[in-house]
Amino acid sequence: MYKNIWRRWLACSIGLMCFLSNAHAATLWKEDVERMLGEAYIVGEMQPDLPAWPLFAANPAQPDAKPELKAYGFESNDFATVRGYSGKPINMFVLLDLRGRFIDIKLLDHREPIFLRPEGTAKLQAYAAQHKGLTLRHNIQLGRPSDTPSHNSQFAYLAGVQTGTISAKAISRTLMTAAANVAVAA
Repeated sequence: MYKNIWRRWLACSIGLMCFLSNAHAATLWKEDVERMLGEAYIVGEMQPDLPAWPLFAANPAQPDAKPELKAYGFESNDFATVRGYSGKPINMFVLLDLRGRFIDIKLLDHREPIFLRPEGTAKLQAYAAQHKGLTLRHNIQLGRPSDTPSHNSQFAYLAGVQTGTISAKAISRTLMTAAANVAVAA
């Protein structure tokens, strides 16, 4: 009797440890990332301690040389779970270069109630896309939806989303927090 209890406890403990050691919010597989990026990058293997894909590119001047690490691709929910208006995090796929500059952002999942229709999701995607070219050093200010986005080396002024201020702020905070966490860990 005690032998069966011991075996069950051991099996549950091992299963729990395996689950916790690999626990992250990733919804994408390597193949998904390769499909999204096309031939722009060679997607490396995700490291066990950093849930981000290293992205490599060949040097056109030296086609036979080993591809160079150029960026990281990751899901924001693996590094920051800032809640939007719905109380749920907004998950994005982020491409961050080695200098901390946003290369691309794709909205993967959100539960923002007024943006659940395709046109609403497109508004959130458009807002997130305004972060392209910005770096971790930028201080982001949210403007009105009718404003023209602009930025210099320190500040970024982004056009907001109509009736979506909390959602827009959550996107910006998620991107900056997640990217900072990747930069520190990488």
